[in-house]
Amino acid sequence: NSAQFQASSACVNDVKNIFCSILFPRCDPQRNEVVFNTGDCINSYNNCPEAVKKILPSYINCDVIPKGAFYLNDCIKPPSFNLKNCPKAASNVLIPKYLAMNPLLADTSIPGLKAFMTSQGNDNQCIQNYVDFICADVPFCSQDKTKLLTTATAQSCQSLLTCLAPPTQNALKSSMPCNLFPNSSVSTAYNVPANAAYAPPNAITGQAKDSHHIIPIINVCSGVLCIIIGIGQPQ
Repeated sequence: NSAQFQASSACVNDVKNIFCSILFPRCDPQRNEVVFNTGDCINSYNNCPEAVKKILPSYINCDVIPKGAFYLNDCIKPPSFNLKNCPKAASNVLIPKYLAMNPLLADTSIPGLKAFMTSQGNDNQCIQNYVDFICADVPFCSQDKTKLLTTATAQSCQSLLTCLAPPTQNALKSSMPCNLFPNSSVSTAYNVPANAAYAPPNAITGQAKDSHHIIPIINVCSGVLCIIIGIGQPQ
């Protein structure tokens, strides 16, 4: 409940359960599949007042959230979305099928995010750098489909936040804490072929950088240095 929207405990519990089902899917005992118990998403609004029902779809879009079971190594090319705010994925990128909608979700979040940061008086370049980070933090598959990778790290996230005004930093830390991302100083690095990673535009520079820069680069030929955040088992 809040001062703005009064909701019953049944409504609060239903919404909490669907959020948890989306954010924390279950693995099968063999760790081959991940299962999203979200098939009843549309009914999660039933116990909520009309004021809450109107705003929930902007947070939980039942049409695009993953439903059912997915093999962890079921990796596909990202769907051809008409993205308006984020660049298209590089030509060789593969993403887990259960994350197929993530590029679209990231893209649709950008206008509201930019409007919020602009209203806080942030520098335009700092805003764009953070937007580039959000567009590129979609986890992707290694080419052999055995690892889940990301170019986003806790260090790169924190570095981008320091460019923003303190009130904006506090708001973003609450909604997406930097410790959600791998720590580049202790995580395993993985060399990704060219055009096979989600990475901000400034990542593909061909200049060698260490793992504490915003996006580390190996060398001219080998693309970006990625961090392993998960491992799937072969089917």
